[in-house]
Amino acid sequence: MEIDGLIWLATAALLLVGGALGLVVIRRKRLGLLLVFLAAGLVGILAGLGWRTWQADAWPGTTAAETLGMLAGGALAVTAWVTLRSTAPASPQEHPIPVAAAMIEAGLLVGAGAMLSWRESPVTVPLARSGLFGLCGILMSVGLGGWLPALAASTLWSLGSVLARPHAGLSRPQIASSASDPGRVAALFSFPWLTAVGLVGMMWNLAAHTTVVQIVPGDLWCIIAWLTGGIYLHATSGWRPLPLPPWLATVLAAVTAAAAVLAALSAPTVL
Repeated sequence: MEIDGLIWLATAALLLVGGALGLVVIRRKRLGLLLVFLAAGLVGILAGLGWRTWQADAWPGTTAAETLGMLAGGALAVTAWVTLRSTAPASPQEHPIPVAAAMIEAGLLVGAGAMLSWRESPVTVPLARSGLFGLCGILMSVGLGGWLPALAASTLWSLGSVLARPHAGLSRPQIASSASDPGRVAALFSFPWLTAVGLVGMMWNLAAHTTVVQIVPGDLWCIIAWLTGGIYLHATSGWRPLPLPPWLATVLAAVTAAAAVLAALSAPTVL
C-alpha cells in the first residue's frame, strides 16, 4: 500500500478511536479532547490528499478514494464549525455524542478511501480547467460532507425523542416534531455550498463537455442530494403550520447523506 493509503488508514483508526471514546465518555468537559482527535483526523486527511497531489502532480478529486477523503474532511470541518459556534448551554452540539458519531462516519469513509487508493491512479486535469475543477471539489467536500454530521445529530435526537428519556443532553422536546431537529444547523451551513456545487458543476460541464448537465452518476447523485436536502430543510423549518414526526427529518437526512456518499464515489465520472 502507498504512503497515502497508510496515512488514511492511521487517520481512520484515530477517528474511530476518538469517536468511540466520545460515545463512552459523555461528560461535556471531555468535548475539548474530542475536538483534538477531530483536528488530528482532519490534518491526516489533508496530508493524504497532499501526498497524492505531490506524487501524481494531479489535482485531488479524480478518484473515488480522493473524493471519499474530501467528503470526510468536509464532514469534520462542518462538525467543528457547528460545535465551536454553539453557545446555548442546552444545545446538542455542545455534547460529545453527536460529534463522536460524525467522527465515526468520517473514519469509515477515510478507511474506505484507503482501501480504494491502492488500485486507483489519479488523472491529470488540463491546466486550463484545473482551477474550476479544484473549486468544484472544495465546494463538494463541504456541501456534501456537511450532511454526515447533520445525519448524526438528527438520528441521535430522533432516537432520544422516541425513547422519551434524556441522553447526553438530547432530551425529548416538549413537542416532538421535526422542527426541533438539531441536524438542521449543519444542513443550513452546507446547503448553500451544495447549491454552489451545482452551479460550478454546470460551468465545468460547459468547459469540458459543452453541455450543462451530463447524464452520469456524479451529476445525478448531486442533484438528488440537493433536492432531498431542500426537502429536509423545508420539513425542519419552524414556520410549518403542521408539525411533522421527528423520524421523517432523520429519514430525509439519511437519504441526503447516502446520495452525498454516492455522489462522492461517482465524482470521477464527471471527468
